[in-house]
Amino acid sequence: PISFAGFDTQIGDMIFDLGQGAVLGIELCEDLWVPNPPSSTLVLQGANIIANLSASDEYVSKAQYRRELVSNQSARCICAYVYSGASVFESTTDLVFSGATLVCENGAILSEGERFERKNVLTVADVDVEKLMAQRRADMSFENISGEVELVKIKS
Repeated sequence: PISFAGFDTQIGDMIFDLGQGAVLGIELCEDLWVPNPPSSTLVLQGANIIANLSASDEYVSKAQYRRELVSNQSARCICAYVYSGASVFESTTDLVFSGATLVCENGAILSEGERFERKNVLTVADVDVEKLMAQRRADMSFENISGEVELVKIKS
């Protein structure tokens, strides 16, 4: 556990209130690739933006699989999902990283960066947090299971 603000907690058990309705949850690397990703719990506690900081290596056809995985998780969680992978400069003789970046909102890919860039780039998109919250309120399945798990909420 990590001691923060008087609480002992795992970093994955926190959501961050960024103001103006934006609430951030964080996943690390392969958290997204497991059967029950932490983002599923984070959104049930109010996160509407998930950031995934990843060091997932590349192989043939992985880009399309990752694109579908991120898009599907954003749809399943009715959230924005921001994915940022390790850059080509972090590659070794054993592993290759592409610097893949994606921004998805409720299943739609809003922005995607070029892979294997050898310069610093930004992948940006406008996310409509109010629209996401309205979609969640309209989804009875989402409403019925929200609030079953307690997390630490940190206000900025």
